[in-house]
Amino acid sequence: MKRSAYTYIFNENGFGYWYNGISNAFFKLPETISTKLEKLLDTPEVIEKQIPTFYIKLVDQGFIINDDINELEYIHKRQQNQIDTKNCMMVLIPTMNCNYSCWYCVQSHVPSLMSEETKEKILLFIQKKIESGDIETLQIEWFGGEPFMQFKKIVKPLGEKINQLCRNYKIPVTQSATTNGYFLTQPIVNDLKNLGFKMFQITLDGDREHHNKIKYQDRCESTFDHVLNNIKNILLESDDMQVLLRINYDYSNISPEILNQVNEIIPKEIRNRIIIFPQKVWQAKPNHEKSVELFELWKQFKKAGYGFRHPLINNGGESCYVNRKNYVTINYNGDVVKCTSDGNFEQDGLIKPGKIDSNGDLTWEDNICEILTKPTGRSKRCTLCRFLPLCYGPCPKFLLNNDEEYCKMEQGDLTYKDAIIEYIELMTQ
Repeated sequence: MKRSAYTYIFNENGFGYWYNGISNAFFKLPETISTKLEKLLDTPEVIEKQIPTFYIKLVDQGFIINDDINELEYIHKRQQNQIDTKNCMMVLIPTMNCNYSCWYCVQSHVPSLMSEETKEKILLFIQKKIESGDIETLQIEWFGGEPFMQFKKIVKPLGEKINQLCRNYKIPVTQSATTNGYFLTQPIVNDLKNLGFKMFQITLDGDREHHNKIKYQDRCESTFDHVLNNIKNILLESDDMQVLLRINYDYSNISPEILNQVNEIIPKEIRNRIIIFPQKVWQAKPNHEKSVELFELWKQFKKAGYGFRHPLINNGGESCYVNRKNYVTINYNGDVVKCTSDGNFEQDGLIKPGKIDSNGDLTWEDNICEILTKPTGRSKRCTLCRFLPLCYGPCPKFLLNNDEEYCKMEQGDLTYKDAIIEYIELMTQ
């Protein structure tokens, strides 16, 4: 038996923080005990003899592994399985229009609407994927623009046809949405339930004062209150829905008061189905000191009963979904792309889109799909990095420039050490 190469132990502030990057198991010990146990970790037989129950725990959680296990090979194989998965994710953009003009948004919100021709092509494309045996499950993610601006015209009727198509072929299907939440009002809750919506990603742009300035809407006194009331109503109406509540920040738009402002509207009984997901907007420069200060706020959210998703700790062990062969984004105009994060699905994008023809067949230009579905994290820098299973290497878009030596951690607020300690503190409080 041997110590896993992806076991991380950090002894400081009176505690020892243990985390394994492959199994995502973790625990916290008093620092004095942790320091002594860490010294024994390279001689597992001693731990087995002296502390058998602790030895069993370390083996079960992947901190100690068999001598013949090649962990790097396992990481690569796990990523390849994710690339080849038959669980299909399809992002649909009914419109690029939006009721807001957030300062940090990369999109140009042009008046637009998915055509009947594009809807028919989507249905044919899904049918062909099913009949070919390429997919076993289907997740539809509605995106935009603001997708629910076109709920009645596009989302509901197309969503119903997709559900019926999947029922005909006995393919499990779920629907979700990335939305600003403004249009998730009471009249459409039953439709959302019937369509099988399970998850919504909704953004708050800081506390009430700052959010209302960024997301301004005529005849709405507070869009902050409006969207939180919509979240409350949806979760009270349905027991199997969740909200990933993304909190965008640039350090100037957030204060500790945001917790009280959210708590005023969200009752305790549904907070465990709201997952707090903090994200620094890409225009803001890294600031380690302020990031540490914000950590205290996230701890208070967790203490108040909310779930929490750390932006750096990939505890699902997954690489970017763009890597998947069975992932596509279909724009309102029928263009097909692999990524929506950099505006490349708009006309001025750098990557040429694919096309679905009238028979439902998808073709790509310039081998884009083949390039973006190559495994990441294969460079020398990545394979030598002990944190590889936490990030799986650079963004797949860097494969287009053969820039595999890029490290996204160089642009972050936190080191992985800081992130792991934060995560364990949050999960064990």
